Amino acid sequence: NGAAQAIKRGRFGSVSLLMTARFDRSVIASGMMDGVYDCLERHNLHLSIVRLQDELLTSEEFIPTILEQSVSDGLIVSYETLIPPRLIELIQRFRIPAVWVNSKQSFDSVYPDDTDGGWRAAKHLLDLGHSHIGYTVNSSTHHSVAARWAGYEKAMRDAHLPTHLYQDCAASPDWI
Repeated sequence: NGAAQAIKRGRFGSVSLLMTARFDRSVIASGMMDGVYDCLERHNLHLSIVRLQDELLTSEEFIPTILEQSVSDGLIVSYETLIPPRLIELIQRFRIPAVWVNSKQSFDSVYPDDTDGGWRAAKHLLDLGHSHIGYTVNSSTHHSVAARWAGYEKAMRDAHLPTHLYQDCAASPDWI
């Protein structure tokens, strides 16, 4: 009986993927999910998905009970942009075991090296012989935008070529 084993061990044997109900702020790629599943499987842990409104995610009454409510031993937090500071503060204050994914925090977070990714993308195009390479961004506040720009900018500077930044382009740039 799983419940009896959880009581005996004092652990649920489960981790929850915590997401906001705001669809544009919690995005997790299928490749990342594969990695999460594989890692949890190796440790004989289960995964639950918890998708909540920000009102609960910033509630001082709810957050201390989130592990019990989700029947979990810890959280994988997928909240990437415009994170309510209150959520971060409550998770830290109540010492809830959590790892943030694709969110550049100064603690317990994992995210790709977007600077290297921007550099590699530009370098690949340069190696193909392209010399007029632009960087297009939308109005995203995600940390990856600035990091990818830095990598792109370095590759262009190393090639002694100018950079071209296109922001919120609804139509194609005029150089295409």
